[in-house]
Amino acid sequence: MLADLQAAVAQGSAAAYGRANLTHVDVASLNFIEAFWLRLFLNNDRPELTLAAALFVVHQVAYLGRFLPYYIMDQIPFFLKYKIQGTPAPIAHVWKVLYYVTVSQALVMLPMMTCFYASCVILGVEVYSVPFPPLWLVALQQVWFAVCEDTFHYWLHRAAHEVPWIYRNVHKVHHEFTKPFGIAAEYAHPLEVLFLGLGFFVGPLSWALLAPALAPASAPARLRQLHVAGVAAWVAVRVILTVDDHSGYDFPWSLHRALPFWGG
Repeated sequence: MLADLQAAVAQGSAAAYGRANLTHVDVASLNFIEAFWLRLFLNNDRPELTLAAALFVVHQVAYLGRFLPYYIMDQIPFFLKYKIQGTPAPIAHVWKVLYYVTVSQALVMLPMMTCFYASCVILGVEVYSVPFPPLWLVALQQVWFAVCEDTFHYWLHRAAHEVPWIYRNVHKVHHEFTKPFGIAAEYAHPLEVLFLGLGFFVGPLSWALLAPALAPASAPARLRQLHVAGVAAWVAVRVILTVDDHSGYDFPWSLHRALPFWGG
């Protein structure tokens, strides 16, 4: 399998790719995820769809995967003492939200992810290169992304509550259910989903714009560029955090107890 991939890289990347020269890649040095990523994009004529699908899968796995433990805890009496309102949301609410959110994700979020590839091309964001950036750099990027998105979200959320028309016609959808539960984190009016989605990309796009200008010229290229691996990690991190914020649970080990400024 690795030999086949190495041959494909040597023969096809420069011509069929046309976007990045990968002939120097030592496939044997890649981990499973990096090799899989390379296979996704090698000789791929629709990279924008592939990238959108990859980010969407990461989002769904993080979203549903993080909600499932909370749903299981809802069924176990021991954990209900940590439930802020004492009892879990009715199952009918859960199914309604799951249907609504799935449609919203497919019709609003997925098209936005498809458009993200164009931003990558314009801003020089690395999509195809392997190996991925070091973990410390990806972790540092998550901090920047979180600060940017949280600032954006704070002012948007504040306006949604302080401007009567916005609350009445848009944000009120998000507050339909008085008992919070994790999967309702993305239960919102399509306009709110759109604007919050734009806020998600503020961090990555600002990094892509500022890092080349602010990093020392002597710094390695990968330190001055953004790789979509960092964006994929941000998808998972942001989704997990927002599901936690809407879970309706307050544990002794909840993150906001260690970081008082942290909250949903």
